Amino acid sequence: MAARPWAMKTDDDTIDGKSDDVAAQRRALLDRIAMMERRGAILPSDAHTLRNQVNDCTSGQWRAAEERLKQLTMSWNPYQDYSAEGRREKEREESKKSASPSMKPRTMNHPPKKQKPSKKDFYELLQLSGRDATHEEIKKQFRRLALLLHPDKQIQATREEETSPTRARIRRKLVEKVRLADASFYIYLKIPRAVANLPKVALEVQEHMPINVGSDADDANRGSDAILPIRVRPRNTVNYIKCFVEELSDQQISIWDQQTLAGEYNTVQISKEAEEELDEEQEEWEAVVAQEEAVVEREKGKLAADDHTEHEK
Repeated sequence: MAARPWAMKTDDDTIDGKSDDVAAQRRALLDRIAMMERRGAILPSDAHTLRNQVNDCTSGQWRAAEERLKQLTMSWNPYQDYSAEGRREKEREESKKSASPSMKPRTMNHPPKKQKPSKKDFYELLQLSGRDATHEEIKKQFRRLALLLHPDKQIQATREEETSPTRARIRRKLVEKVRLADASFYIYLKIPRAVANLPKVALEVQEHMPINVGSDADDANRGSDAILPIRVRPRNTVNYIKCFVEELSDQQISIWDQQTLAGEYNTVQISKEAEEELDEEQEEWEAVVAQEEAVVEREKGKLAADDHTEHEK
């Protein structure tokens, strides 16, 4: 039986078939390399090396390229896809690692250390321009800075300011006046002996410590009258005395001379006088402080002039 012409295979057909298979395998491997590069499984540099190896080598050496491709894709996460920028960043990191393996990227937990400021030498501390200064110049500059910056000098100046007799006296008077005006002060009531002997009034007098007012001659003139100190706030003095008088009975009120209470001991007038006295103390205090501050400024100017003159010598 004769063979059919179209069924017979020649050597040329076999060669052509093998070449087609080789070309198909090559295209498949190149497509696989391109896909892995596109998805970020391998770096562009590795993909370029593999493509050159596939194009330049024979089909028998492709297995080495396939094994290399498998090794590169073993650590690849299929759920991770790098963009073009991400692939370039990854390639830069890999190139840095390969160039200097000992270098490690800095992390946020270990920020770079700040550079310490350079230490000043003794010439800079003494504010001298160069190292050619003589021994006398160094000694003179050291003495000038010591007088200017020594803490004992500053403390002494502060103490002299605080221990000024005039300022201390005015300060004590002012502080006492402010304390009494802000908190409370005493209103002194002259009470006839008949009223002072009443149980309620006597109890009020005994609860307060004796207060010396006036001279001995004034005490003799007062005779049998008693002094009742009432510690109240300035705004409540009138109401306090009014309530105190209202608590007495009609008989007790008749014993108390209302004209004396209303005429000689006007509590509103007392509060007004205390306020005016406080204003006078404040003005005196401000005047003294201004004078002392002017003296201090003049002394500072003299010291600065003396230091400048001594520095020029």
